[in-house]
Amino acid sequence: MRTALAAAALLACFTQAARAAGPDPFAGEPHCTARILTDVPAEEAPEQMKSKTNKLFGPVTQIKVNRHNGKMTFCGKDTYCYNSNAFEFVTPCRIKRDPDMTDGQFFSFFTR
Repeated sequence: MRTALAAAALLACFTQAARAAGPDPFAGEPHCTARILTDVPAEEAPEQMKSKTNKLFGPVTQIKVNRHNGKMTFCGKDTYCYNSNAFEFVTPCRIKRDPDMTDGQFFSFFTR
């Protein structure tokens, strides 16, 4: 059940990105780049905000999904992690579950 919840949350992110039509406005961006849909505070330093006016975040290097509520945390290269479901992938991203990093509270995934 929990694995299905995590998989459904990830699928929802990719479904939104796949619906974009027309020429790719994000061509040339690194893989696993996400669009920010709302202002989001950093997990480690809440005063560090990712603003939707910045538009892009990434590349995303790790995704954690809370087993209990489905809330997702996105971590980026050389930056903080952000607790939010308000990210939408805009470039291709391969995601694989990382069983070594999964604890009792989170499912952990790495990207490439």
